[in-house]
This record gives sequence, structure tokens and C-alpha cells, in this order.
Amino acid sequence: MLDIIVKRDMLGLKLSILRSFISESADKFERYLKKEIKILSTVNVAEKQKEIDNLSKEYRLIDTKLQGLNWTTDIIS
Repeated sequence: MLDIIVKRDMLGLKLSILRSFISESADKFERYLKKEIKILSTVNVAEKQKEIDNLSKEYRLIDTKLQGLNWTTDIIS
């Protein structure tokens, strides 16, 4: 059960990092003059979003499994 909790927490951390990364890389920068440096994203946002979607699905499945185990497992103290 501990392995499942660790895996879920690690997926949650990875998702958090990826969501922050995508949020920052998807921002558009406006130029006011043509002399200003044009900033282009070098990240394929759609591809990363698909990765986030897949990881989110895996996170939800693991979390559901963990919740089910919580109902069926007795903790001995």
C-alpha cells in the first residue's frame, strides 16, 4: 500500500511541475515595436498537454485504487 501512495505522490509532483511548465511556455509576449526581440516558444504545448492528460488519468486510477484499499484494509496499531 505504501508503494501505491509513493507512486501517486510522485505522479502528483510531476503533474504539478509539468502544468507550471506548460503554463509558462504557453504565454504570448506582445511586441510594441518591430525592433523588439521576438520570443517564440520552442515547446510543443499540445504534445506536453497530451502527456499531462495521460499522467492525470494514471493519477486518478491510482487514487481510486488507493481509496478502494482504504475501505477494505484494516490498520493495526
